[in-house]
Amino acid sequence: MGFIAASLKTPGASTRQPASTGNLFLSVGGILFVGIWTVTLMGGAWDYLFKRLHAPTPSVTLLTLLVLAMFSLRLLNRGREMAIGAPDIIAATWLFAAFLLLAAMVNANTQSLPVVGILLSFHVYFFYLMFFAVSPIVSGSVKSGPLTMYLVAFGVVMAAIGVAQAVTKNLFSFGYYITASVNSINATTGGRVRGSAFFSHADDLGIFLCIPLVICLYRSLLAPAFSKRLAWRLVGLVLLAGCIATLTRAVYLTAVAVSLLTIWGYLRSKVNRASLFPVWLPIVLMVAGVGVFFLRYVIEAFIMNVDALRDFRYLVSAKSLDARLYGVNYYLHYLNVEGPLAWLFGLGWVFNSNIKAGVPIDNGFLGIVVSCGLAGMSFWLYLSWRIWVVINRMAGAGGGALAVPLASFYCAWLMMSVFGLYYEPFMVAVLLVATLPAQETGKFLLPRYAR
Repeated sequence: MGFIAASLKTPGASTRQPASTGNLFLSVGGILFVGIWTVTLMGGAWDYLFKRLHAPTPSVTLLTLLVLAMFSLRLLNRGREMAIGAPDIIAATWLFAAFLLLAAMVNANTQSLPVVGILLSFHVYFFYLMFFAVSPIVSGSVKSGPLTMYLVAFGVVMAAIGVAQAVTKNLFSFGYYITASVNSINATTGGRVRGSAFFSHADDLGIFLCIPLVICLYRSLLAPAFSKRLAWRLVGLVLLAGCIATLTRAVYLTAVAVSLLTIWGYLRSKVNRASLFPVWLPIVLMVAGVGVFFLRYVIEAFIMNVDALRDFRYLVSAKSLDARLYGVNYYLHYLNVEGPLAWLFGLGWVFNSNIKAGVPIDNGFLGIVVSCGLAGMSFWLYLSWRIWVVINRMAGAGGGALAVPLASFYCAWLMMSVFGLYYEPFMVAVLLVATLPAQETGKFLLPRYAR
């Protein structure tokens, strides 16, 4: 109870001085945190590495908890707050965690599934979303400059590998192992190989590449010298080529949307404002995503009648839309069969986690309902929205060099969910807080929560 009470204190209430970002503990901890952050994105590559080493694969979940425990023990020792100063986010996080445990127990009984297996699947979907409430435990551990260079350099390497895979039509040994480890059934499309680099799916690679892509775009807009602007844009073109090599519609749409948002965000950031973007913007993007999804029949007919575009017809295949609608009907059928408990708590399924869960779930909203029900969806929507409000405020109030591009990327989380359940937006939200000094996070909350 003492921890919870301490968590609810407003930021900056402690009389002790915060640690310098140059502190050795924070520096080492920050490197470990970014490493775990990266491994979370590429679980298949982590497995492949230890397969080649002929050693058992360490649990990413356990490593993550160990790193967070290291930060937590240090803050407890220093008497610092461990939670962001927004009581509703903290309360919703605790309730969501308790609900997921309850949902896992219910599904273990009704679906004959192991509780641990269900909880591990919940970790993948919701960990960074719930971690945001206590993200100040890593505040000040990462400097925005080195983090920017790391994300861009790592993105360039992944983009180059993805392009090589697409051009040679060969995923190489590591690519075949990683995609097979998750039973990826969409490694090819229209006779072409989708670049996935060290990621489990091509769309995972592409969505990640959108992060360094908008960072490069934003830095090119900020750079005063032509040579620097040119350099950032050339690097951005490499990242864009990696996005194209994924041959994935959701990636293309996300790349266009977040790039335009970054440009708009750059222009809006020149004027002092409480929030970078209008708070309703994610809803507009979601509506646009739904529109693109259901206009595929029209778009396909247009492309089929333009000879120069016929080679790209696989990108808007009406058959692909039919397959996704079939997946929706498939899982809705099982929810109806299981009855009210299933609608409330979900089925505890993710793709391939159950013998009946053999149809890919290409809609994030459906994936959450199938996983943890309508009640879980309510928690997800509330926490996602409140995090969006905080991140948007950070960017509007000048929350560091990464605030504008990362807020622009996060803004599209509802639109991304039309095509799949991506947790990268929540991961960049935590990453942004990690670049801020602990005493700064309270400045970006809603006024009623500010000190």
